[in-house]
Amino acid sequence: MQNVVRFIITLLFVGLIVIGVVFFSIIAVVPKDKLTKIKNKDFSSTQTTEKKSLFDLSFFAPIKALISGNNSEEVNSYVPPTSDGEPIQTYPTNIPQPQASVPLPKGELPNGVVKMTVNEKGFSPKIFSVKEGEQVVFVLENSGKKSHSFAFKDQLFSPVNISLGPNESRGIQFYAVRKGEFVFRCDLPGHEDAGEIGTMIIE
Repeated sequence: MQNVVRFIITLLFVGLIVIGVVFFSIIAVVPKDKLTKIKNKDFSSTQTTEKKSLFDLSFFAPIKALISGNNSEEVNSYVPPTSDGEPIQTYPTNIPQPQASVPLPKGELPNGVVKMTVNEKGFSPKIFSVKEGEQVVFVLENSGKKSHSFAFKDQLFSPVNISLGPNESRGIQFYAVRKGEFVFRCDLPGHEDAGEIGTMIIE
């Protein structure tokens, strides 16, 4: 009986030590100014230097990230700068991503579809307008004898890309996410220089 009691006391003692180690590790990870902000419900970001502790072990990394406020949303919101220091705007990931359709059969298109043809002479029409925020349903028809493509120069609309063989039609849907004028072209070698270029205006 005494052995059982001693065993239980030993377990309780070990448990208290473990709880103490975890508690003081948390205190070591979270700086005082952050504890004050949490207490005062101030969740604005601050730059602090974290102390090394038990939580720096890889096993505790997810818990440390949770405590220090790091999350995937913050990582995904990072926008890389260009060579001149301006951020590169990319197509939002929280809306359906553009994807070109399979070849479409010939026939009438419903109202509201932006239809364009491309051949060795260029795009027709060369300019089209859409409203900011609307979903653009776009169909491109290749009326030429060579392969052609449709792609925007601006990184914002880089996912909007269609490649066509001769006498082929394909469609794509995308959102007009920002006002401005956006140049599109056939990005096959030499085609842009031959005049295969145009502009989308988002009003």
